[in-house]
Amino acid sequence: MTASIALGSLRVSQTVNITAQVNHFTDAQIEQLMGDGVLNKNSATSYTFDLGTVAQGQGELAAELGVTNDALAQADDLSGDFDLDANVRKEFGVLETK
Repeated sequence: MTASIALGSLRVSQTVNITAQVNHFTDAQIEQLMGDGVLNKNSATSYTFDLGTVAQGQGELAAELGVTNDALAQADDLSGDFDLDANVRKEFGVLETK
């Protein structure tokens, strides 16, 4: 990188060496912590959560999912929110995200 400063008719240039460290990118993994259903990982960015066959009037099903950072040490921080589809919220009632 070269920095230049113009001082009237005087021009001063200085080369500045910059070094940086690139850590591992975040590697978000969804996991089933407890409850009904089976969570399957389809690809690096796709999961299927299968509650199986549910009979009308069967009762309540519940599951707890979590998100972990599976990257190697000294990786970027993992943060974010769940964005649940409105149809999911409507079909399954109030879904709580923490």
